[in-house]
Amino acid sequence: MPCLTKPLDGGRALIDIRVLPSHAFVQAKRIAIPRQYSAKALMDTGAGITAIDETIAENLVLRSKGPAQIGGVAGHRTHQQYDVDLVIILDGQTYSI
Repeated sequence: MPCLTKPLDGGRALIDIRVLPSHAFVQAKRIAIPRQYSAKALMDTGAGITAIDETIAENLVLRSKGPAQIGGVAGHRTHQQYDVDLVIILDGQTYSI
């Protein structure tokens, strides 16, 4: 993974990404061409996990792995967990993570 050296966008570290169902899910379901969702992502260097908006999960028709308690500066909340693959798009290059 490259070192990201992009200017901040309004004081926020935003990058272009594509979210798609995990490779394991696609293989298990024998999906020829999986749906993809393009979005702007906020890089949070203090985060221990990656979070996606619920509308992305709905658009990709993802199946939840179950709830999890997620903690942050605003306290703890319950969110659904999903297996996804992420592609970072940086200066025309793509990086799968």
